[in-house]
Amino acid sequence: MADETAATETEDEGAAPPPPPEPPLDLEPGLYPGIPEEKYHASVGVSCSALKLFAKAPAKARYGEKETTTPQRAGALVHCALLEPAEMERRFYPTDVRFSAREKKYKDALAAAEGRDLVKVDEWDMALRVRDAAANHPVVQTLLQPGTLIEHSIYWRDPKTGLKCRGRVDAINPALALMADIKTTEDASPGKFGRSAGDYQYHWQSFYYQWGIAQACGWQPEAFWFIAIEKSTPYLIATYEVPEAWVTRAGDQMRRHLDAWAECERTGIWPGYSELVRPLLLPEWAG
Repeated sequence: MADETAATETEDEGAAPPPPPEPPLDLEPGLYPGIPEEKYHASVGVSCSALKLFAKAPAKARYGEKETTTPQRAGALVHCALLEPAEMERRFYPTDVRFSAREKKYKDALAAAEGRDLVKVDEWDMALRVRDAAANHPVVQTLLQPGTLIEHSIYWRDPKTGLKCRGRVDAINPALALMADIKTTEDASPGKFGRSAGDYQYHWQSFYYQWGIAQACGWQPEAFWFIAIEKSTPYLIATYEVPEAWVTRAGDQMRRHLDAWAECERTGIWPGYSELVRPLLLPEWAG
């Protein structure tokens, strides 16, 4: 037994070290096609989602980790079905197994997927039905006409602070001066989707991407559409544009946070929540 252990240790010592991780992409300002999603998310630059985290607490943007949730996975699948249908089978693998690392069937599905993202069969079917429902929608067809750039990444530099910034846009049509983002939702009606837009600060996204394309490419979009698509029968679609006053408000808010981000980078201090004792803000319904 001792000889076997020694032999194993010798073999381990002679094994080649694992290759070092690839450095994150650090790109010059511009519009880039074809960057894989995982490489984009790891690339250098302040994203809109990171700035939203920063607004809650700088430490969240600096140290927080983000996991892919079920709605995000389903949303990515719908994006692919609508915008890049030929890529669906290359990127995703539908399965009916339980998503648990302890399940053998799950491990088998991962092996069968050969690097593709696992999605549930009902999510796959939903994405196909959404694609069919959108086939004759006039706004979607305008968006997807020839000349539209799909899933392009924007990189630019903030002129005031020098920070590198980035964004990833579902659809850009330079000829129409149009940008658009697809959102899957439970309810696309004006009231419900408006509340969802407020919760997720979609007006920040509208400002950030329009500002970014102007900085990176030198042209100003005339419109930024949100295509809201419901995830259940009859897969209704609604299109919205953030009012200009809210876009301006988002620009003012994001300007303050970009300035504060630059200060955090300068000092190396990324604070969390306030260290003071503050009044607890209770909702009205609690009374």
